[in-house]
Amino acid sequence: MTLSEKILYCRKRCALSQEALAEKIGVSRQAISKWETGEAAPELSKLALLAKTFGVTADWLISEDNPPESAAQGASQKQPAAPAPNANWVDSLPGAVQSLVRCYGWLAGAYIAASGAGMTIIGILVLIWLYTRKSGIKAIVWTDSFQTLCMLVSLVLIIWQVGHLLHLDLAGMVRTIREHPYSRIFEWSDWHSTQHFVKQFVSGIFITIVMTGLDQDMMQKNLSCRTLKESQKNMYWYGLAFVPVNLLFLSLGILLTVLAGEMGMDLPA
Repeated sequence: MTLSEKILYCRKRCALSQEALAEKIGVSRQAISKWETGEAAPELSKLALLAKTFGVTADWLISEDNPPESAAQGASQKQPAAPAPNANWVDSLPGAVQSLVRCYGWLAGAYIAASGAGMTIIGILVLIWLYTRKSGIKAIVWTDSFQTLCMLVSLVLIIWQVGHLLHLDLAGMVRTIREHPYSRIFEWSDWHSTQHFVKQFVSGIFITIVMTGLDQDMMQKNLSCRTLKESQKNMYWYGLAFVPVNLLFLSLGILLTVLAGEMGMDLPA
Protein backbone atom coordinates (compact mmCIF):
# COMPACT_ATOMS: atom_id res chain seq x y z
CA MET A 1 0.00 0.00 0.00
CA THR A 2 1.17 3.51 -0.76
CA LEU A 3 1.15 6.36 1.73
CA SER A 4 -1.95 7.90 0.17
CA GLU A 5 -3.81 4.58 0.31
CA LYS A 6 -2.83 4.10 3.96
CA ILE A 7 -4.07 7.57 4.94
CA LEU A 8 -7.41 6.87 3.27
CA TYR A 9 -7.57 3.37 4.79
CA CYS A 10 -6.77 4.52 8.33
CA ARG A 11 -9.14 7.48 8.16
CA LYS A 12 -12.02 5.20 7.24
CA ARG A 13 -11.00 2.65 9.90
CA CYS A 14 -11.16 5.43 12.48
CA ALA A 15 -14.54 6.59 11.14
CA LEU A 16 -13.25 10.11 10.54
CA SER A 17 -14.37 12.49 7.84
CA GLN A 18 -11.79 14.50 5.94
CA GLU A 19 -12.94 17.61 7.80
CA ALA A 20 -12.60 15.94 11.21
CA LEU A 21 -9.13 14.59 10.40
CA ALA A 22 -8.04 17.97 9.06
CA GLU A 23 -9.09 19.60 12.34
CA LYS A 24 -7.07 17.08 14.37
CA ILE A 25 -3.95 17.51 12.22
CA GLY A 26 -4.30 21.27 11.86
CA VAL A 27 -4.57 21.45 8.07
CA SER A 28 -7.31 22.17 5.55
CA ARG A 29 -9.71 19.54 4.26
CA GLN A 30 -8.27 20.11 0.78
CA ALA A 31 -4.85 19.07 2.09
CA ILE A 32 -6.29 15.78 3.37
CA SER A 33 -7.93 15.21 -0.01
CA LYS A 34 -4.62 15.79 -1.81
CA TRP A 35 -2.81 13.41 0.55
CA GLU A 36 -5.38 10.68 -0.13
CA THR A 37 -5.25 11.10 -3.91
CA GLY A 38 -1.45 11.16 -3.93
CA GLU A 39 -1.32 14.68 -5.33
CA ALA A 40 0.71 15.83 -2.32
CA ALA A 41 2.46 14.26 0.68
CA PRO A 42 2.34 15.34 4.34
CA GLU A 43 5.34 16.89 6.05
CA LEU A 44 7.24 14.90 8.68
CA SER A 45 5.58 16.79 11.52
CA LYS A 46 2.14 16.09 10.06
CA LEU A 47 3.10 12.48 9.42
CA ALA A 48 3.81 12.02 13.13
CA LEU A 49 0.42 13.51 13.99
CA LEU A 50 -1.27 11.22 11.48
CA ALA A 51 0.42 8.18 13.01
CA LYS A 52 -0.64 9.24 16.52
CA THR A 53 -4.22 9.87 15.40
CA PHE A 54 -4.47 6.53 13.61
CA GLY A 55 -2.76 4.58 16.38
CA VAL A 56 0.00 3.31 14.09
CA THR A 57 3.70 4.05 13.66
CA ALA A 58 5.12 6.59 11.26
CA ASP A 59 7.48 3.92 9.93
CA TRP A 60 4.53 1.80 8.87
CA LEU A 61 2.86 4.73 7.15
CA ILE A 62 5.85 5.45 4.92
CA SER A 63 6.55 1.76 4.25
CA GLU A 64 4.85 -0.25 1.53
CA ASP A 65 3.60 -2.94 3.91
CA ASN A 66 -0.04 -3.90 4.06
CA PRO A 67 -1.85 -3.01 7.30
CA PRO A 68 -1.37 -5.68 9.98
CA GLU A 69 -4.54 -6.78 11.67
CA SER A 70 -3.29 -5.53 15.03
CA ALA A 71 -2.66 -2.06 13.66
CA ALA A 72 -6.05 -2.01 12.01
CA GLN A 73 -7.73 -3.08 15.23
CA GLY A 74 -5.74 -0.56 17.25
CA ALA A 75 -6.76 2.21 14.90
CA SER A 76 -10.40 1.26 15.09
CA GLN A 77 -10.33 0.94 18.87
CA LYS A 78 -8.51 4.23 19.41
CA GLN A 79 -11.29 6.34 18.00
CA PRO A 80 -14.88 6.22 19.22
CA ALA A 81 -17.31 4.84 16.72
CA ALA A 82 -18.84 7.63 14.71
CA PRO A 83 -22.57 7.54 14.04
CA ALA A 84 -23.59 6.18 10.71
CA PRO A 85 -24.15 8.82 8.02
CA ASN A 86 -27.86 8.10 8.02
CA ALA A 87 -28.30 7.90 11.81
CA ASN A 88 -29.98 11.29 12.06
CA TRP A 89 -31.24 11.51 8.50
CA VAL A 90 -34.68 12.64 9.67
CA ASP A 91 -33.18 15.78 11.21
CA SER A 92 -31.69 16.74 7.84
CA LEU A 93 -35.07 16.77 6.10
CA PRO A 94 -37.01 19.99 5.47
CA GLY A 95 -39.39 21.02 8.25
CA ALA A 96 -42.68 19.93 6.66
CA VAL A 97 -41.28 16.62 5.40
CA GLN A 98 -39.62 16.00 8.78
CA SER A 99 -42.94 16.42 10.56
CA LEU A 100 -44.66 13.97 8.19
CA VAL A 101 -41.95 11.34 8.69
CA ARG A 102 -42.04 11.66 12.49
CA CYS A 103 -45.83 11.47 12.52
CA TYR A 104 -46.56 8.75 9.94
CA GLY A 105 -43.28 6.84 9.60
CA TRP A 106 -42.85 4.94 6.36
CA LEU A 107 -46.36 5.93 5.25
CA ALA A 108 -45.01 9.45 4.87
CA GLY A 109 -42.56 8.17 2.25
CA ALA A 110 -45.37 6.48 0.35
CA TYR A 111 -47.45 9.66 0.56
CA ILE A 112 -44.60 11.85 -0.67
CA ALA A 113 -43.78 9.44 -3.49
CA ALA A 114 -47.42 9.23 -4.57
CA SER A 115 -47.74 13.03 -4.45
CA GLY A 116 -44.61 13.48 -6.53
CA ALA A 117 -45.74 10.89 -9.07
CA GLY A 118 -49.18 12.51 -9.27
CA MET A 119 -47.75 15.97 -9.84
CA THR A 120 -45.38 14.58 -12.49
CA ILE A 121 -48.22 12.84 -14.34
CA ILE A 122 -50.38 15.95 -14.22
CA GLY A 123 -47.50 18.10 -15.43
CA ILE A 124 -46.78 15.73 -18.34
CA LEU A 125 -50.46 15.66 -19.35
CA VAL A 126 -50.63 19.47 -19.27
CA LEU A 127 -47.51 19.73 -21.42
CA ILE A 128 -48.88 17.18 -23.90
CA TRP A 129 -52.14 19.12 -24.12
CA LEU A 130 -50.34 22.41 -24.66
CA TYR A 131 -47.99 20.82 -27.18
CA THR A 132 -50.78 19.25 -29.26
CA ARG A 133 -53.18 22.19 -28.96
CA LYS A 134 -50.86 24.50 -30.82
CA SER A 135 -48.22 22.68 -32.82
CA GLY A 136 -45.48 24.10 -35.01
CA ILE A 137 -41.97 25.38 -34.46
CA LYS A 138 -43.06 27.77 -31.70
CA ALA A 139 -44.41 24.85 -29.67
CA ILE A 140 -41.05 23.07 -30.02
CA VAL A 141 -39.09 26.17 -29.00
CA TRP A 142 -41.26 26.93 -25.99
CA THR A 143 -41.28 23.28 -24.87
CA ASP A 144 -37.50 23.01 -25.12
CA SER A 145 -37.08 26.33 -23.34
CA PHE A 146 -39.29 25.19 -20.47
CA GLN A 147 -37.46 21.84 -20.20
CA THR A 148 -34.09 23.60 -20.19
CA LEU A 149 -35.25 26.04 -17.51
CA CYS A 150 -36.44 23.19 -15.28
CA MET A 151 -33.14 21.37 -15.76
CA LEU A 152 -31.04 24.43 -14.90
CA VAL A 153 -33.12 25.31 -11.85
CA SER A 154 -32.87 21.71 -10.59
CA LEU A 155 -29.13 21.68 -11.24
CA VAL A 156 -28.53 24.90 -9.30
CA LEU A 157 -30.68 23.69 -6.40
CA ILE A 158 -28.78 20.39 -6.21
CA ILE A 159 -25.44 22.23 -6.21
CA TRP A 160 -26.68 24.51 -3.46
CA GLN A 161 -27.89 21.54 -1.39
CA VAL A 162 -24.59 19.66 -1.79
CA GLY A 163 -22.69 22.81 -0.79
CA HIS A 164 -24.94 23.09 2.27
CA LEU A 165 -24.11 19.49 3.26
CA LEU A 166 -20.41 20.34 2.90
CA HIS A 167 -20.89 23.52 4.98
CA LEU A 168 -19.60 25.67 2.11
CA ASP A 169 -20.78 29.05 0.96
CA LEU A 170 -20.50 30.19 -2.66
CA ALA A 171 -16.87 31.27 -2.28
CA GLY A 172 -16.04 28.00 -0.52
CA MET A 173 -17.62 25.94 -3.31
CA VAL A 174 -15.69 27.87 -5.96
CA ARG A 175 -12.44 27.40 -4.03
CA THR A 176 -13.09 23.67 -3.51
CA ILE A 177 -13.86 23.13 -7.20
CA ARG A 178 -10.82 25.13 -8.31
CA GLU A 179 -8.41 23.26 -6.01
CA HIS A 180 -9.76 19.77 -6.82
CA PRO A 181 -7.70 17.71 -9.31
CA TYR A 182 -10.86 16.88 -11.26
CA SER A 183 -11.24 20.56 -12.19
CA ARG A 184 -8.44 20.17 -14.70
CA ILE A 185 -10.26 20.31 -18.03
CA PHE A 186 -7.44 20.38 -20.58
CA GLU A 187 -4.92 17.53 -20.64
CA TRP A 188 -1.88 18.27 -22.80
CA SER A 189 0.99 16.24 -21.35
CA ASP A 190 -0.04 12.57 -21.72
CA TRP A 191 -0.90 11.69 -25.32
CA HIS A 192 -1.91 8.13 -24.32
CA SER A 193 -4.59 9.48 -21.98
CA THR A 194 -8.15 9.33 -23.26
CA GLN A 195 -8.62 12.81 -21.78
CA HIS A 196 -6.01 14.42 -24.05
CA PHE A 197 -7.33 17.68 -25.50
CA VAL A 198 -6.87 16.74 -29.16
CA LYS A 199 -8.71 13.42 -28.72
CA GLN A 200 -11.54 15.06 -26.79
CA PHE A 201 -11.79 17.90 -29.32
CA VAL A 202 -12.03 15.60 -32.35
CA SER A 203 -14.47 13.21 -30.66
CA GLY A 204 -16.55 16.19 -29.57
CA ILE A 205 -16.87 17.30 -33.19
CA PHE A 206 -18.25 13.91 -34.23
CA ILE A 207 -20.56 13.76 -31.21
CA THR A 208 -21.99 17.16 -32.14
CA ILE A 209 -22.57 16.03 -35.73
CA VAL A 210 -24.30 12.83 -34.59
CA MET A 211 -26.43 14.63 -31.98
CA THR A 212 -27.56 17.24 -34.48
CA GLY A 213 -28.29 14.65 -37.14
CA LEU A 214 -30.34 12.40 -34.83
CA ASP A 215 -32.09 15.14 -32.86
CA GLN A 216 -35.37 15.68 -34.67
CA ASP A 217 -36.17 18.86 -32.76
CA MET A 218 -32.76 20.30 -33.56
CA MET A 219 -33.14 19.50 -37.26
CA GLN A 220 -36.60 21.08 -37.32
CA LYS A 221 -35.19 24.26 -35.79
CA ASN A 222 -32.41 24.42 -38.38
CA LEU A 223 -34.80 23.72 -41.24
CA SER A 224 -37.15 26.42 -39.99
CA CYS A 225 -34.40 29.04 -40.41
CA ARG A 226 -35.05 31.11 -43.52
CA THR A 227 -31.42 31.35 -44.65
CA LEU A 228 -28.21 29.39 -44.31
CA LYS A 229 -26.72 32.22 -42.27
CA GLU A 230 -29.53 32.04 -39.72
CA SER A 231 -29.09 28.26 -39.47
CA GLN A 232 -25.34 28.70 -38.86
CA LYS A 233 -26.07 31.35 -36.24
CA ASN A 234 -28.46 28.95 -34.53
CA MET A 235 -25.73 26.29 -34.38
CA TYR A 236 -23.19 28.76 -32.96
CA TRP A 237 -25.50 29.80 -30.14
CA TYR A 238 -26.46 26.17 -29.57
CA GLY A 239 -22.81 25.27 -29.06
CA LEU A 240 -22.04 28.26 -26.84
CA ALA A 241 -25.02 27.47 -24.62
CA PHE A 242 -23.43 24.12 -23.77
CA VAL A 243 -20.40 25.77 -22.13
CA PRO A 244 -22.03 27.10 -18.92
CA VAL A 245 -24.29 24.04 -18.65
CA ASN A 246 -21.35 21.63 -18.91
CA LEU A 247 -19.41 23.66 -16.35
CA LEU A 248 -22.33 23.40 -13.93
CA PHE A 249 -22.51 19.62 -14.37
CA LEU A 250 -18.74 19.29 -13.93
CA SER A 251 -18.91 21.42 -10.77
CA LEU A 252 -21.69 19.22 -9.39
CA GLY A 253 -19.61 16.12 -10.10
CA ILE A 254 -16.64 17.52 -8.18
CA LEU A 255 -18.79 18.53 -5.21
CA LEU A 256 -20.44 15.09 -5.13
CA THR A 257 -16.99 13.47 -5.18
CA VAL A 258 -15.92 15.62 -2.23
CA LEU A 259 -19.16 14.81 -0.40
CA ALA A 260 -18.60 11.09 -0.97
CA GLY A 261 -15.13 11.43 0.56
CA GLU A 262 -16.56 13.27 3.54
CA MET A 263 -19.10 10.51 4.12
CA GLY A 264 -16.49 7.76 3.72
CA MET A 265 -18.10 6.32 0.59
CA ASP A 266 -15.92 4.25 -1.75
CA LEU A 267 -16.11 5.46 -5.34
CA PRO A 268 -15.80 3.00 -8.24
CA ALA A 269 -12.42 3.03 -9.92
